[in-house]
Amino acid sequence: MRWMHPVANGRITKAILILGLWLLSRSITVLAATEIPEVKIGVLSHRGDEATLRNWSPTADYLSRVVPEYRFVIVPLDFREIEPAVKNSTVDFLLVNPGIYVNMEVRYRISRIVTLNNLINDKASNVFGGVIFTRSDRKDIDELQDLQGKRFMAVDKTSLGGFQMAWKELEKIGINPYEDTSGLQFGGTHDAVVQAVQHGKADVGTVRTGILENLTEGGTAAVGEFKILGEKKDASHPFSHSTQLYPEWPFSKLQHTPAQLARRVAVALLQMSPLEPAAQWGEYAGWTTPLEYQPVHDLLRDLHLPPYDRPERFTLVDAIEKYWYWLLVTLAFLLFMLVMVSWVVRLNRALKKSKSMLERQHNLILDSVADGIYGVDLQGNATFINKAVTEITGWRATDLIGANQHQLLHHTRPDGSPNPGTECPVYLTFREGKPRYVEEDLFWKRDGSSIPVEYSSTPIRNEQGDIVGSVVVFRDISARKQAAEADRQYQMELAHVARLSTMGEMASG
Repeated sequence: MRWMHPVANGRITKAILILGLWLLSRSITVLAATEIPEVKIGVLSHRGDEATLRNWSPTADYLSRVVPEYRFVIVPLDFREIEPAVKNSTVDFLLVNPGIYVNMEVRYRISRIVTLNNLINDKASNVFGGVIFTRSDRKDIDELQDLQGKRFMAVDKTSLGGFQMAWKELEKIGINPYEDTSGLQFGGTHDAVVQAVQHGKADVGTVRTGILENLTEGGTAAVGEFKILGEKKDASHPFSHSTQLYPEWPFSKLQHTPAQLARRVAVALLQMSPLEPAAQWGEYAGWTTPLEYQPVHDLLRDLHLPPYDRPERFTLVDAIEKYWYWLLVTLAFLLFMLVMVSWVVRLNRALKKSKSMLERQHNLILDSVADGIYGVDLQGNATFINKAVTEITGWRATDLIGANQHQLLHHTRPDGSPNPGTECPVYLTFREGKPRYVEEDLFWKRDGSSIPVEYSSTPIRNEQGDIVGSVVVFRDISARKQAAEADRQYQMELAHVARLSTMGEMASG
């Protein structure tokens, strides 16, 4: 579609011939209109209704001839009229810019059937971009960064080539056209934007590719009157542009449009020759199979524009599709952890069982020994005792475990004086790191009485060789002392008898 005014001069004869053929086809179409169903094609009227009807009515007439069961008509729609027309199904097909198409595709399930092959200055292309431009005599504006603080005009906020593409490029260099310019205006049509820049009503403008070339060829703009800001070079695209290139306008069917009719229309458009009067009036080179419009989706999503102006609903299916690899890795990790946890639980259960058995064996061994055995930490607090300790001292296990053993068992000397803990052989074991043996001492029972004991204290060392406590083994020597006392008394009695016997012998002698 060549965005230009009708060309005069050397092309007058050709235009008259095309006009005659078009009028003839229109006459035939009108004669049959009363009995043929009407099919409405909504077309974005971005350069005015008159230009839209002039450029696209021949295409509708072409379809009426090729698909004679229907009469096709063009319905010009400005930017604000498109969504109501789609929502209310007042048109059957739609020809709009890709940004509007993507929005309608998501919201109302319209679907593209072909993509336009545009023709500008006898050059065909099925992609287009945006052009950011200013007057050549503006010495203060040479690059996109100079747009800050300047008056900026675009076509419409929903115009892909006339605003959104430029917005995307400006965002890349940190310029927000709404906030960083001295005033963002919308002209409504591409021609209005160019005229505003021409007459100084705007400092910088943006339109779709091909517009400036068309206006220059048609005489509306002078050669060299404008300069392109941020111009990009692309050998595959013949026109000046400042932005990334995107697929051309799609021709789409609405959801209510019969699929069979859509197929026939698609075939008719794909078979259209560039020499067909409809193509020449529309100034395009024909149609191609529908292109991929994902880049347009990405642009609108990045700018948070409809249909991506609201937070997306993220379903479980979306999560699986997007993160399936990480979900698989996570699942494998969870399965591995489940196996490991199960193994650790079983191992822990087995270790607890083994520990319980060892403790029972340990206690059984300790309790089988007649001597008292207990352990103390570096503070002198009892950490374990055997059964003999309670039997010998009368102290309960709950009294001794965690309590200072010296204050309970060894607090007083035989003469009744206090026994300082620092002089206790158990304490000396900690300090010197050497075993101690005491042949006779006193331990105090729970009832306040004392018992004679012999005991030894041996350091307890950890894996690093550090002293962490001691183990004390003691024995009640009361019986032994009683036996020794009885033996001493017996020996004394024997000695006394011996002396008496000796004295008697001496007296009788």
